[in-house]
Parts: sequence; structure tokens; C-alpha cells
Amino acid sequence: MNVTFNQGASSVSLPLIDEGNTPLFISDFGKPNQTIREGMGTIDPRVTDEWSSLRNFNMVGKLFDYDEAIDLADMFKSIFKDVDMTIQPNLPEYEDEIKAFAQAGNGQALSLQYDPGYKDYIQVEASVTQYGEKLGEHPDAVYNSPRQTGNGPVQLKVAGKTIDLGTDLTVTRTIGRPSDVFRGRPGTAYPVFVGKAKSATDRFSIGFQKLSDGVDAMNTITKEVFEVPLGRNGIGLDFNGIFRLGEFTVVPEGSASFRQTRRAGENEVIIVPTLDLRVIQD
Repeated sequence: MNVTFNQGASSVSLPLIDEGNTPLFISDFGKPNQTIREGMGTIDPRVTDEWSSLRNFNMVGKLFDYDEAIDLADMFKSIFKDVDMTIQPNLPEYEDEIKAFAQAGNGQALSLQYDPGYKDYIQVEASVTQYGEKLGEHPDAVYNSPRQTGNGPVQLKVAGKTIDLGTDLTVTRTIGRPSDVFRGRPGTAYPVFVGKAKSATDRFSIGFQKLSDGVDAMNTITKEVFEVPLGRNGIGLDFNGIFRLGEFTVVPEGSASFRQTRRAGENEVIIVPTLDLRVIQD
């Protein structure tokens, strides 16, 4: 099984593959705009159902090409007034082509997970909402992720200093457009998609390990990124070609965006399970 995502000239086919018994393609139908009136003097309520339904699709799969993962990320992050994004489920119980976009209100509508020890292997989770018509309150916003060829290492660049994070990392990239709206409309099957002229979310969550000789790197991150206000400036996150990615401008996000741990029996290892960074305007 596979689902094909299309947006203008871009197209990515996602094989729906995972462990046994894992749901690979899920369709949820609902009627959030239906009005159920209770307290009308009847033992059962009365109902008014005149507005469009809501249909969400969730899918799990794997990609085997870094460039395809970048293409899919850019499709979820970009938005066009006159170009629809569509999915082709390639399953007999669904239409051949469905207009759908990143699930509204979901800052992680697309998740791309890169695991250490694998090449050209990306675990994908995607959530989209079907719509009938598009209304634009936004100019076209096209995003092209920086691409590069190379073998790393992944680096942070801040205050004129470069911190090597290594090459054996776990990286998850999540993308969403949580400010966009799917607005119900009377007498139609599916809602109207209203794109907002607001920022998308594009986050990297990175996990890595350092031996005790990496204390200087940990201290530099602490002092230059977290103990000093960054003002209007971000920091550089340069993949140097790992996963075919180049350099992003980012800032830490969240109240616990950098975690360091020491574990019993691993006295010489500093483990960083979480370094959460959000892409910002360069």
C-alpha cells in the first residue's frame, strides 16, 4: 500500500509499512457542527444537521530517500492560494484523489524520524484534513529546506563557536500549520480550508551522547544558548549533509528544551535525550 501526496509539481509516494498489526491508514469521520438540542420537552433530543462533516486521515509509513522526505516536509510547510494539496490513497474504499492539507491546530501534522545506523530510512507519520474549497487570506508562502551533500558532523553554531554534536544521532523533525482553519459550511460535504498568513511550526528534536571529554561542548551550549538572551538572533543548526540537510537558523523552544542526564553504570557518558529547536526566519 502507498499514499501519494501531490502539490503543484511536487509529488511523493509514501509506502505504508510498519510492524505487524500497526494501523497504517486511518480515516475518522465526524459531525462537529451538528446541533443536538436537549431540554425540548422530549425524552430524546432533537437534532439539526445542516453543516459540513469533518474527515481526518492519519497514516504511518516509511520513506527510503532523504530527498523525498525533504520534499514532503516542504509540501506540508508551504501554502498556495490557488494550488491544492491532494492525497491519492490508492485504496478501493476511497476516492482516487482527495483534497487535503495539514491537520488544522496540529503543530506536528508531519513527523519525520531519522534513526542512527540507517541510511535513506525515515519513519513517517502524517495527519491531514479533507476539504472541499479553499479560501486564501494569505500570500503564497513557498519553503525550500536547505539541502547539502556531506557526511556531517551535525553542528551548532553560536557566538562564533562551533559545537560538534556528532553523526550518531536520533533526529525527529515535525512540521505543522496550527493557525490554519477548516471552517464548516452549510449544505456541503466538507469544510472550507482557510489558510492564515501566520507562521508554520518546524521543529527538530535531537538526541545524542558525549563522552566525558565532551563537557566543554555541554558547557558551551549551556552558557552561549541558555544563559544568555539571544535577542533577535538565532543559532545555526548545520547538518553538513547528514540526511541531505544543510544549515537552519533555530532557537530552543519550551521550558525543558535541553536535557542532560547521567545514568547508573555509564559514568563516562553524558546523554542528551532532548535538544528541541524551532526553525526561525534567518
